[in-house]
Amino acid sequence: MRKTILGAATATVLATAALAAPGAAEAATSRVNYVHSTGVCQPATPLELGGLRFRPLGIFNNKTTAIYISCTLDTELVGTYNLTDISIYFDNQGNVGRTVECTAVGGRRGVATSSVAGDAVLSANSGGTIYFNDVDRVSSSYTAYGISCLLPPKVEMGMIRMMEVDAGDGL
Repeated sequence: MRKTILGAATATVLATAALAAPGAAEAATSRVNYVHSTGVCQPATPLELGGLRFRPLGIFNNKTTAIYISCTLDTELVGTYNLTDISIYFDNQGNVGRTVECTAVGGRRGVATSSVAGDAVLSANSGGTIYFNDVDRVSSSYTAYGISCLLPPKVEMGMIRMMEVDAGDGL
């Protein structure tokens, strides 16, 4: 009985020491954020509001022409900046195929910016995702991520996923 208690206590001390060991705090951490486009996106101009339906799970283009949509994503400003992966889900509710074109941008005006373009070809009545890998925020000083998409008719912009990685364990 005494050996069992002593063994359990030793294992606890060793596990705690391993967590507090140098280098453990320097391990890479990440934050994954999922958000519906309805909460973070809007049309590029107020004139386009009439053709959009803001649904609980996404923004639907109810017009007969494409509309530009701009989004701003919540970004952590702690730790070192690193590359970020962003993905956006789209649903084509029309009876013809459509192509969605988007650009993900990192940075801010007055500081450097970086951008990555992507597109998704959607068959009739189907969904698809645009993946942006390694979007660079350029600096950790008051910079963020944004997205601009040309949303075709009868297409809904849905869930947006963003994964930030910080090699310095600041997230």
